[in-house]
Amino acid sequence: MLKKLITIAALLISGTASAATFTMSETDRPSGRFDLASLYASELGAGYNIDIQSATLSLYGFSERLDSYSRRLTGTRTIYAGTQYYSYSCGSRLFPRTCTDSRPVYRTVPVYAVTRGDFQVDRARASAGGTNLSISTYQPATYSTTPSVVNTGTQSITTTSTGNSFGAESDSGSLSAYALSLMASNQALDYSLSVLSGTFQTLRVSLALTYNRVAITAPSPVPLPASALLLGGALAGLGFAKRRKKQTA
Repeated sequence: MLKKLITIAALLISGTASAATFTMSETDRPSGRFDLASLYASELGAGYNIDIQSATLSLYGFSERLDSYSRRLTGTRTIYAGTQYYSYSCGSRLFPRTCTDSRPVYRTVPVYAVTRGDFQVDRARASAGGTNLSISTYQPATYSTTPSVVNTGTQSITTTSTGNSFGAESDSGSLSAYALSLMASNQALDYSLSVLSGTFQTLRVSLALTYNRVAITAPSPVPLPASALLLGGALAGLGFAKRRKKQTA
């Protein structure tokens, strides 16, 4: 008896993207089947039956970092633009003189908002044989820069916010004994996969089987019992005696 491990992967794609990279979003609800018929046939051809011991379902997803950039005008703001100094005549007619003073200067400037990322957590779920898996990329902290005046020639205020979820995540789980028995009888296992939010550039579900290879042996010939041999000898003796009696007569 030989124990063997085999992994069957189902690589899911959508659209007409290349084989190297593709995208799945929450609009995709693919389903499929792990077909084990060829595995059973191959082992049978080699003289073995399959006795499945365990099976592990795995889900892997990868989401790229999205550095999408958008800039939009959100309004205007009045800002302090500096101090203006000015002079004026003061004193009396007999004693005229010039005085100086200052006053703040305000200016209305446009306010722009810059956004980077999609502000979504990428989440996916897979199910097969009663085993449910889920993955979720982490959500970096969203931050906003302190509004500041930039480009003094054409003053404006820009507020930047970033919220992006990306990275590689995986999950796995073992199939129950009941699921193993169904998979053995059907020589197949159905699965479903769904993206709950965000976007994945790669999404894969796979099935790893551990099974025993049981050698198929030809049945041994069944020996005749001793009583059958004695009965056969007695019948042969009776036949011989009967023939001899006819010859003497």
